[in-house]
Amino acid sequence: MLWKLNKCVYGLKDASRVWYFTVRSLLLELGCTQFQVDPGMFYWFHKNRLNGLFLIHVDDFILGGTSECETNVINKIRSKFEKGKQVSSAFNYIGLEIKQDNFGITLDQKSYVDSVNPIILSRARSLRKTDELSKDESDQLFCLEGQLNPIFP
Repeated sequence: MLWKLNKCVYGLKDASRVWYFTVRSLLLELGCTQFQVDPGMFYWFHKNRLNGLFLIHVDDFILGGTSECETNVINKIRSKFEKGKQVSSAFNYIGLEIKQDNFGITLDQKSYVDSVNPIILSRARSLRKTDELSKDESDQLFCLEGQLNPIFP
């Protein structure tokens, strides 16, 4: 039996790519502009002023803007896609602690940095600085590198 799918199904190899282009298409349709440097960032101008900024990472969104932006863009995004958890004051997003108050928006990575696991070496091994890495040491280093990527992109 062969099935022809009319749209992409969650879990398929290209599902995340199809999802990205669906979100991108809507943002562009709503008048947003995509940053050239980061394809996951979009902005929205209204009356020659920056009024909205949008970040997408897989299926996580950060949406921010003025009341005009909320009416013309954000509410339309919300109505188009089923939303899960929605927070507006303090939250974690891909390793960043994001807090908003009356004075502005603060970003920090302290919690994420504190969660990074160091590589523990025995005293004897730490003295053999010129030895090649073992397979286990190489795997640990590769894992640590992955943990450090969000801190030092």
